[in-house]
Amino acid sequence: MEDRYHRQKLVNVMGVAWNQNKLLNSTALIAGMGALGCESAKNLALMGLKKLILIDNDVVELSNLSRQMLFRDQDIGKPKVVAAERTLTEMNPRLEVESIYDSIENVPIEKYREADIFLSSLDNFEGRRYLNSVAVSLNKPFIDAGTHGFFGHVRVIIPHVTPCYECYPPKGKQRVWCSLRRRKPEDLLNELEKYHIKSLTFDIVEELFSRGYKTELDLKHAKLKDLTAIPGVNEELAKEIQEKIAPKLPAILTTNAIIAGIQSQEAIKVLLGFPRTAEMFRYNGITGGFDYLNRRRRADCWLCGAEEESQRINVDSNATVFDLKVQISQRYAIPDPEIAYKEYFPLGDELRLRDVGVKSGENIFVISKHIATPKKLTLNLV
Repeated sequence: MEDRYHRQKLVNVMGVAWNQNKLLNSTALIAGMGALGCESAKNLALMGLKKLILIDNDVVELSNLSRQMLFRDQDIGKPKVVAAERTLTEMNPRLEVESIYDSIENVPIEKYREADIFLSSLDNFEGRRYLNSVAVSLNKPFIDAGTHGFFGHVRVIIPHVTPCYECYPPKGKQRVWCSLRRRKPEDLLNELEKYHIKSLTFDIVEELFSRGYKTELDLKHAKLKDLTAIPGVNEELAKEIQEKIAPKLPAILTTNAIIAGIQSQEAIKVLLGFPRTAEMFRYNGITGGFDYLNRRRRADCWLCGAEEESQRINVDSNATVFDLKVQISQRYAIPDPEIAYKEYFPLGDELRLRDVGVKSGENIFVISKHIATPKKLTLNLV
């Protein structure tokens, strides 16, 4: 009898045979349905996974059609995940697809638990960092990928085996996350002035601030419809703000196809137990060359590390909660930490730790929208 997956079933690598039944019972979660996400989703769909969970909060635009093969002209203006679901199920009617039109931070942790593996096709550090925290928290393999014109990378993260995203964060990125201040609308205005947005007045910035948009990162990841609901912010201004804060990166179909091919192939290797080559692959499309990187997991990594000392923080016994937040922000590059202690949450900034009753050796929990689950830290009062 004819078999849809006959040819791939013939694969045998170093004594490890292809196990199609394993794939037919596997679920992959793909965050980001841009060019990389489309390519990887198509590959996994045709190779016979049981289910794909697609997460994206964007809609199809005309410029997507030169790189993102799951979309058609009639899809312009529709959520990417909805258009992708239709095309993928046409390609493989046996495939189950769940499309989630939302930001990855808004997806319940229970949904992430359903997946056997995560694939990141995101275009920003913040999203990758959040998905990494989910992967470590749930002990799920995580295959990250990114491109820039003719260049690209794929990174394989097996929690507690390979380095996670926090073990070796991108150079320069952490500095953006290490400042915690008593922010005011003036601080946001000062951040935005460098982008020379002519029609952005202080009154508008005050309104943005009052609605929770307190940093340029908040504005970068805001939904366009939410920004245009703010008095004084029309669609033209909202687009100008986001395009200047996060300009579009150069992208070409061929690089995306190569990198997504490696990303989906690494995902299949992890699911089937085939030998892995490297922790990171880097591609130079100008020279046609690859290089490979293998690094050790850091035992002192604050997120996945095994050393108890990495989970302990020294703090002055006379310190306020705000002082502790500053330490946490600087040490772990978390810009918006909230502190929970026993039944107290959130702790007010002005409170002194000794007045709350915190003792050395006790645990606090750090909550942030940038990490998936609360981070436990042990306090050492000095």
